[in-house]
Amino acid sequence: MIDAKSDAERLPEPLREAIAGADDLDAAARLCAQALTHRTWVNEHPGEMDNQRLELLGDAVLGLVVTDLLYAALPSADEGLLSRVRSSSVNEGALSEAARAISLGASLRLGRGERASGGADRARTLADALEAVIGAVYLARGPDGARAFVRRVLGARIDAEVAGAARASTGPVDVRAKDKKSVLQELVQGRGGEAPTYELADSTGPDHDRRWRVRVRVRALLLGAGEGRSRREAEMAAAAVAIDALVGDPALLEAAQAGGDDPRRSS
Repeated sequence: MIDAKSDAERLPEPLREAIAGADDLDAAARLCAQALTHRTWVNEHPGEMDNQRLELLGDAVLGLVVTDLLYAALPSADEGLLSRVRSSSVNEGALSEAARAISLGASLRLGRGERASGGADRARTLADALEAVIGAVYLARGPDGARAFVRRVLGARIDAEVAGAARASTGPVDVRAKDKKSVLQELVQGRGGEAPTYELADSTGPDHDRRWRVRVRVRALLLGAGEGRSRREAEMAAAAVAIDALVGDPALLEAAQAGGDDPRRSS
């Protein structure tokens, strides 16, 4: 049988912290212990419950939390891109890696044969258990608690996938977009960087045929310059030049997203 006190002591520290504020800590600990109970343990201990119901719940909670995070982080992404990034963020490899990072395998309740065959480090078993744990945290602490736990154990992976999607947005489809200024802004701010700024370099010619030249920067980092028959047209041209430069130079893109200090292009 599950003993709330002893099982709470066996939980990984991140999980103990995740349920620490639960109204009923004993009930929360029992849920987490169930989340760590593999069906092979139940085969050897009749009357106990395995983690499959919690796994189903946790899978749904995880999908919602991650989709919500990606929706906010990638405002210009279409359904297909969001779906691909979500899949990469929560696939079996990502979940099992996150489970290993918090030593979840050591807390699994496995049948003797399953443990002897390496079940405590089996990717599928770890991924299922992590989903079950998320379900348990959701029941114990509600949506906010589950979101915080997901962010803690999967945040680095999600951030990496978001950064990758931002880099991927420099592909042909985005480059051909009509609103170059918006594309550039989304590209530079994909990892929380500052928005580009546009400055007038000069304007030449008579009023009826004036030409404008504009530079675009992130702080001191010069990204490009463009010309046009109006200031807006020149800004669009500068943004297009900047996009081409960022697409061709990953180091420049990283500098722009980090805040814009790259001595190669500061003049």
